[in-house]
Amino acid sequence: MAGEPFWSNGTNVAGLALSSDGQITGGNQVYMKNPLDTAWFAGVQIPGRVTLDPGGGVFLLLDKVKAKAMPGGGGLSRSLDVDGASLRILGLDPKEFSFTVLIWTSAQDSAWQAFVDAVWKRPKKAARIPQGAAEVRQTLLNRLGINQAALIDITYAGPGAEHPSTQWRLKFQHSVRPVPRKHQTVKGADSGLKKTDKLPQLEAPSTNAANATLLGPKAKPAGGL
Repeated sequence: MAGEPFWSNGTNVAGLALSSDGQITGGNQVYMKNPLDTAWFAGVQIPGRVTLDPGGGVFLLLDKVKAKAMPGGGGLSRSLDVDGASLRILGLDPKEFSFTVLIWTSAQDSAWQAFVDAVWKRPKKAARIPQGAAEVRQTLLNRLGINQAALIDITYAGPGAEHPSTQWRLKFQHSVRPVPRKHQTVKGADSGLKKTDKLPQLEAPSTNAANATLLGPKAKPAGGL
């Protein structure tokens, strides 16, 4: 249809409306078909209308290195802490992002409860984020390479703008698996030795008291005595 966004297929939520009896109309399917109105987590589609909240994205972790003070005239020092500072990129800086989920039918509400029961897991012991992460599918996040996250928060976000409806917020922590370190060769006589190689085990010391000296075994006396 002319004038519609490129992602519209004519069957999705272009804007919810209220009927004369106060019920929400338009897009009453349990799961939205518009890729900007839905998402999946851990292989389960989220019911209702799912909106990516502003702020989700990819970031770099920067380290600010201040320059050392340099001696100036008259015995004073002029500092280069501001203009002389340099920045180093340390790698990716995973951030949090969130979805707002709008539920307005009883079928969506039942599907929402089933989704929560399936994906909300209370950890039994401490674990790193990558161990508790699962696949997240959302078209805007996936364009940025965000496809793994841990669900860290589910909160009630109040009634929707259209009544009767409810809003829920799902908060995630972007997960990035660490890149395995490459083998590094140790400089020295043995160029084949790597940092990950184990040193050879030394033989156990002798249990013979006669050998337990810095000079080694005692010499036998002349004449074979």
